[in-house]
Amino acid sequence: MKKYDIVIAGASTTGAWFAKKMAELGHSVLVIEKQEAENVSREYDVFHMGKADMEKFDLVIPPEGDPIREFCFGHSTMISPYGNYPKACAEAPVIGLHKHDYIMAMAERARDAGAEIIYGASFTDFIYDNNKRIIGAKYKTNDGENEAYARIVADCSGIPAVARTKLPDTSVVGNFKLTNKDILYVVLYYAEYLKKDLERGVYKICSNYFASHQTSLTGAATITVCVYTDWGTKDEKFELITFRLDKPKKKLLIGEVKL
Repeated sequence: MKKYDIVIAGASTTGAWFAKKMAELGHSVLVIEKQEAENVSREYDVFHMGKADMEKFDLVIPPEGDPIREFCFGHSTMISPYGNYPKACAEAPVIGLHKHDYIMAMAERARDAGAEIIYGASFTDFIYDNNKRIIGAKYKTNDGENEAYARIVADCSGIPAVARTKLPDTSVVGNFKLTNKDILYVVLYYAEYLKKDLERGVYKICSNYFASHQTSLTGAATITVCVYTDWGTKDEKFELITFRLDKPKKKLLIGEVKL
């Protein structure tokens, strides 16, 4: 049985980042991930992070033209669902990334730092000593049951919390399972004006729905679109439109604007 300083359950965003940071500090790290590599973080396609946060936590920012990078917004507008409470907006660049590809790049950086990653390995339980202290983790692969001793076992599996929920009832950390009633799903709409100096004519307003794991868990998602015309003038008009999103990569025609 191999010994490590740290065993991490989950090789997505948190697990891959934590593995890299710990390996860089000289710790021996094993990451176990239940999905095969080609299926990691496939629940949805595009996610985003603030550029400042990526720089702060030493996350690689793919350059323009990199296929991992979907967009970079320099300005974000935030409104409440019904447009009643406008928010103050600031220049805060946001990077949109294709999640699976970016996670794979993070995993490669973790490996380069010295971490070991095993895909297709499901956490099954903790290993305890005679004093009921955690001293490692058990995991299952196609080859059977495996064990790894470790000073620290970290649960980075996200919502499933595969390790935390295996803790005994006497643990100071809660071992409850999350249900759909405990989880808040947010569907984000990314919009960018592709043409700055608009010519006269009719323009279509469309929405691209990449995908969301909410669809498979709780049914189709909906988005509420707030459409303003003649913004900031006495002729300003407001219309609220609701759409049902039930198919991944679905392109919706929201409306048309005539200039």
